[in-house]
Amino acid sequence: LAQRRDLLEEALPWALAIDVELRSAKELASTIAHAKKIKRLVICSFHDFKTVPSLARLEWMAASAQEAGADFFKVACMVRSEQE
Repeated sequence: LAQRRDLLEEALPWALAIDVELRSAKELASTIAHAKKIKRLVICSFHDFKTVPSLARLEWMAASAQEAGADFFKVACMVRSEQE
């Protein structure tokens, strides 16, 4: 986590956006705040390559990302059926 924070902070002057995993958003709150202060976009992402979260869980995660300061919420998962 500390290494990730350092890399993100180092990239901020040149980046247009940073992508922070939602599960790390609280721990990286200062980095998110710094990005927002210097007008960088913040993407909070969620990855699960085994299942597709329920709509209620996705809505909860999207709200959590917004509360964390995200401009965008990104989900990457493995969709295996039309129903998913």
